[in-house]
Amino acid sequence: MLDVLIENLSAIETHIRVLILAALPISELRGAIPLGVAWGLEPFSAFIWAIIGNFLPIIPLLLLLPKFFRRLMAVPFFNKVLGGINKRAYLQAQKVNRSKYQLLGLMLFVAIPLPFTGAWTGCLVAVLMRLKFVPSLAAITLGELIAGILISLLTTGVVSVYQEVGWWLLLIIIAAVVLIFIWQKKHKKLY
Repeated sequence: MLDVLIENLSAIETHIRVLILAALPISELRGAIPLGVAWGLEPFSAFIWAIIGNFLPIIPLLLLLPKFFRRLMAVPFFNKVLGGINKRAYLQAQKVNRSKYQLLGLMLFVAIPLPFTGAWTGCLVAVLMRLKFVPSLAAITLGELIAGILISLLTTGVVSVYQEVGWWLLLIIIAAVVLIFIWQKKHKKLY
């Protein structure tokens, strides 16, 4: 299916192809960055376009998924089929909700460059855990940045990524993680 999509996108400029592939749940960053580099984009350019593309669906997903699930559960068939799954997911989420590291867990979940651990699944997890919008958005975005860096490292090698991005991006990510911890400590009552 991905090869058909790539073939149909071949007439579009390379950076727009990377952006579109990164926005889709089928490929996200894991497919867009390596393909962008293979298509001739500079690694940093492929990284930036893939990050932008992967960020595009996050806000709509976080805002619309809860409404979608409520409407879906209003249909008796889906309520019967998905009700048990939803209940178990909610009960498991309650255990995690008590944890002070839930946002870090969400961020790390999105950051792992494996299938089904990207921004789309991260949004689904945040909605099932009933996390607040802004902290979820921050955790998923940071996870997306880390995943993008890891994919870029795997695609082009550590040395070329260091030459392209430098240490400043790593420092920004570390600072963002520290800020999430500080914010989470100060706002415990929001969970």
